[in-house]
Amino acid sequence: MLPYLDSPDALLPEVPCEYMIEQVERQREVLERRISCLERNRDALDAYLAAARQSA
Repeated sequence: MLPYLDSPDALLPEVPCEYMIEQVERQREVLERRISCLERNRDALDAYLAAARQSA
């Protein structure tokens, strides 16, 4: 589905199926958790690099 986000209207049926909506919501939640994890990892790396640069 993601490759078609430039034109989501093309994917939208006349009457959206509740099951499909729930599945898309779940996938969005999964992405949100992954993004949060990546942000925490990035922040930890930034903190490490800042400390390492001060020590160098």
